[in-house]
Amino acid sequence: MSELPVVKTRRKGKHLTQSMLIPTEKMVADELRAARPGHLSDLAELRRKLAVKYGADACCPVDVAPSFYPVLSSFPAWVVPCWAGEATGAGAEPLA
Repeated sequence: MSELPVVKTRRKGKHLTQSMLIPTEKMVADELRAARPGHLSDLAELRRKLAVKYGADACCPVDVAPSFYPVLSSFPAWVVPCWAGEATGAGAEPLA
């Protein structure tokens, strides 16, 4: 974790607050590189992992998506995005 994460507090509901990670392109790229070959994951799982890694309650979906596409072009062909609903559940399952 060489980068300092940007974590902002935002309202969640009427009386609660939530810490929201604003990820950089490098954070997204590092998390994609750490993905296990042969296992499906989706952007929601990527956001959850980033939030946990940087100590936030959530990770901003608006900032992950634009970072995702330029980074993806530098990855091998086996790294393919899996959109919400395509993964079979939390943790996903092997492609074997």
